Amino acid sequence: MPTLKRVSISMPIELADDLDYISGRLGVSRSGFVSQMLLAGDIHQLRTLLSHIPEQPSDGDLKRFRGDSKAYIENALANLQAMQGGLFDDSGN
Repeated sequence: MPTLKRVSISMPIELADDLDYISGRLGVSRSGFVSQMLLAGDIHQLRTLLSHIPEQPSDGDLKRFRGDSKAYIENALANLQAMQGGLFDDSGN
């Protein structure tokens, strides 16, 4: 059994209401539903992408968006954009 860590999050009331409705209709806990949604969105891929970017990039680091690293970053971003709900999709706003 995987080790679990309890976290607390704040969200808009409308989002919490949607979460309650969906998890209730599916017969699962809110926690279980959110965990599955994050796993389906491959949050590990986002972490991997960010781990390749220096926290305090120098001018030289910023200029290295080429070759294999460029292809890796573009592919990772394309996969993230394709996630359900679109991480970068602001059409619903």
